[in-house]
Amino acid sequence: MDDHSYQPGFAVELALKDIDLASASVALSPLLQTVHDRLKLTVAAGHGNDDLAAVDHLREAAERSS
Repeated sequence: MDDHSYQPGFAVELALKDIDLASASVALSPLLQTVHDRLKLTVAAGHGNDDLAAVDHLREAAERSS
């Protein structure tokens, strides 16, 4: 992750799909809603096909812009 290489192990889009499937049956807890929102932001940032580690990209981007 330190070298910003996010080779797919489990893609962000797949994790988002799983949470979407779960939310069709039950309401998401506040924690899962936060995870869902972060995954959506990661996909929107162009990292949908990257490994879940790419979620860290948003944190780093926020730190750089502060």
